[in-house]
Amino acid sequence: MGGLDPAAGAELVTGLLGVVESSRRILGGYETRLINMASRHADAGDGPDPVDTMTNNGASRNESRKRTGRAKTSEEIPELAKGVADGETNPENLDAINRAANSLDTDPERAAFKNRGQELADLAAELGPHPFGIELRRIVAEISAAHGLTLAERQRAKASFRSWTDRDGMRHMKGMFDPEWGDTVINAIERETRSLANTRETVTGNKAKLNNHLTAEAVVEICARAFNPNTETARPLIGLLLHPNKGGAGQWFSGDQADKQAGLRAWCDSDVYNITFDNNGLPLRVGRKYRTATPAQRMALQAIYTTCGWKNCDRPFRWCHIHHIKYWENQGPTDLNNLIPLCSHHHTMVHEGKWQLRLSPNRALHIYQPNKQLWATTHPNGAEPSPNGAEPANSTQPVNGSERGPKPANPS
Repeated sequence: MGGLDPAAGAELVTGLLGVVESSRRILGGYETRLINMASRHADAGDGPDPVDTMTNNGASRNESRKRTGRAKTSEEIPELAKGVADGETNPENLDAINRAANSLDTDPERAAFKNRGQELADLAAELGPHPFGIELRRIVAEISAAHGLTLAERQRAKASFRSWTDRDGMRHMKGMFDPEWGDTVINAIERETRSLANTRETVTGNKAKLNNHLTAEAVVEICARAFNPNTETARPLIGLLLHPNKGGAGQWFSGDQADKQAGLRAWCDSDVYNITFDNNGLPLRVGRKYRTATPAQRMALQAIYTTCGWKNCDRPFRWCHIHHIKYWENQGPTDLNNLIPLCSHHHTMVHEGKWQLRLSPNRALHIYQPNKQLWATTHPNGAEPSPNGAEPANSTQPVNGSERGPKPANPS
């Protein structure tokens, strides 16, 4: 490390470490105030969302959201602001306060939590993360006991389910359910598992093992029947992307590779959306099972985008809304060249926040602030952009040295 003697004594090193920690807290206080100022500008349409600003300058999106959450917490509980600004409050304690507030189930509980702002501020400045966490749980328990949801209602409100894909393409699922919902799910899975085991024993004459793999098969069978509850075995709905420059091989919408034989097997007994790409990596033809084009178009977009179409946004495609670039009310067509996936946050920025979008034929997305200044241009993250793509027919032209966007449209 430049300017620091590796042979420095313990006292000097310890002192410098303390200075670094104090400086980090003071800088955190400045950052918190700047984030809140940036948020107000974004709300007024004068600037970008602070999460986007930090992400575009090298911070991860999760870290940017965490910092923004700290800033929001310090603004919603004014008593915290001074300790944060003076560098007296550990940022981890702000994170804990934010999580605690979000864990409360009703508005009266959250209001009661904020009313204890001075107590929270004093404890956050005095205690480290672990003892502060203990005190915070005590406060939350007191508030929960004083405000009235029953245990069953509180448990039901906390029920959740999420899924994700690991680097090997394996799907993971994690659920948390109240006792009633939990028994419903578990009993259905156990019943289906026993049914599969009995079928195997009847066919093979050998006793089937009740194990985790058979349980996984049971979950798939239950979900497959949901597509058509009137049939004993449902035809799953599968999306397959075909690339002509890869010898007929393709991939599933998850991004995992699918060889030719896997595709043929899926076609045997599935409802398959077959999306074929051109040599530039953009969808050329979209198969349709339904009369309405909506499912096929969503699948075509999912072939191009793995996340929200906004620059550096990591929200998964399945969480996104499909936005009309030219609004439906303004005769905007529901065609692929007029559609873009946007997460709820960025969809709100476009409609309520008056941000404007323009899409090039090569799917380069041009993002304009409400004042019509070009903020960013980004490309899809699921397919390579066409090298021959051109700007839109009404491409932006410099006006007084800056780029100007399209005229505002009415929300769809």
